[in-house]
Amino acid sequence: MADARSDIRVLYICGLGSNTTGAKPTYLRQHFKHLSIPSVKHASYAATREALAKECRSFKPDIFVAHSAGVGKAVTLATTGTWKGPLLLLAGGNGCAPVSDMTGRAVTLVVPSDDMGAEHQRRAVRCALEQSLVCTAEVKDTHDLNTSMVDQDRLRGLIISTVERHAGGATSPMEVAPEGESCATIETPVKEQVKWLFSEWDLNDDGLVSRDEFKDCLSRVCGEMTTDDVEHVVHAVDKNQDGQVDTEEFLEWVFSGAEHSEKLLAETTEPQTAKALSAEMPQPQPESHEV
Repeated sequence: MADARSDIRVLYICGLGSNTTGAKPTYLRQHFKHLSIPSVKHASYAATREALAKECRSFKPDIFVAHSAGVGKAVTLATTGTWKGPLLLLAGGNGCAPVSDMTGRAVTLVVPSDDMGAEHQRRAVRCALEQSLVCTAEVKDTHDLNTSMVDQDRLRGLIISTVERHAGGATSPMEVAPEGESCATIETPVKEQVKWLFSEWDLNDDGLVSRDEFKDCLSRVCGEMTTDDVEHVVHAVDKNQDGQVDTEEFLEWVFSGAEHSEKLLAETTEPQTAKALSAEMPQPQPESHEV
């Protein structure tokens, strides 16, 4: 017998440490007839956003499901108007913050209690403007959520309930903006774009980059920096001197006017895309502050 609501069209955005044959993608294939897992590991923010928008228009999903670093990418499409349907966000950490701006749509945040980003997700729910359509499911699990979502078979039910909650909401469900149509209502924060760059270095998706990894990345993307320069930057970024650079430390450094910030934002680990990335990255306004 087919699973209930197995016809739901699911667009799944993996975290950086995941792959299309991992536990959650395999589970989704078993329970849903229509599944799209687009490639999202691009060097530039603009290329990633466009690839996801193109897949969204082509596949016409009923729901976005995203895990970890994929949450920020799903939220970007939602806040810029490309996707107006429901979202199921898994272990999204501070990438969940903009859900307070997404009124009139169903959003479910799955919060693993043993995840370092759990409080960010709880705060996102507390700040949400339309509590009737935004809810949370806190589970006893680690960041990967495979135990609760896959082994305990909870992911399928959350997808179905989120879609059905959205269908009863204030907006038309499953609405995708046509290509070329400008319907953005919230400008994607520059900080969110910078997080994408940082996430390319965060290979295990835990929001942390070791000092050695950070030094290696700086040396590769800013080859003209001396060893002393690199050491100075690493020391400045790692505010609490715990030997690791987290997302917030990285953002604080980038937007503090540090000596090498422009170099880092304008370049990427792929030399052939450095100029394109520099042109695509918008510059933060001095007087602009996130709420």
